[in-house]
Amino acid sequence: SGALNLDNVRLTAAVSNGAVVYMTGDTLTITDSRIDDNPGVGVFINGTDPIADIRNTVVSENHSSNDGGGIVSAGTLRMVNVTISGNDARLNGGGMRVSGPTELYNVSIIDNVADSDANDSGDGGGLSVDVGATLLIANSLIANNSDASVTTQIADCMGTLNSLGHNLVEDATGCTISGFSSNL
Repeated sequence: SGALNLDNVRLTAAVSNGAVVYMTGDTLTITDSRIDDNPGVGVFINGTDPIADIRNTVVSENHSSNDGGGIVSAGTLRMVNVTISGNDARLNGGGMRVSGPTELYNVSIIDNVADSDANDSGDGGGLSVDVGATLLIANSLIANNSDASVTTQIADCMGTLNSLGHNLVEDATGCTISGFSSNL
């Protein structure tokens, strides 16, 4: 517990397959940073108490043996000008999985993979939003993600996205997009 502020750092090539950044309480701020090429989840916000703010950051090439290759969040998460790319998860949310209140502004979620072991146990290659979670999204791109499942494939997103407008979702199979209709 306690506040954690990461500014202009690179967290790469961890030796453990656990989360590179693991937060259980208080606040997390990541700014102007890069979290990449790790054998575990890039950022894990565990529990409903933490509040995280991620800005001007790249989360890429992280590999989860569970959910959310790039980011897993059960707490409150706000992301601005973030790229989530090239991550994979054996289960849901290759790029990210969220179960708490989440806001995405100017976020690109591209080239991520769910169900990376192709055993039909994961969906939402780019983004997985749990039932009951609230996700607001504006000026964002979710594209070119994949689901390696053999049967049903839900490539870009799974769950409900509450659009504030100006979003591009390449493949909305598995998503419910509500709110403003200025989406592509």
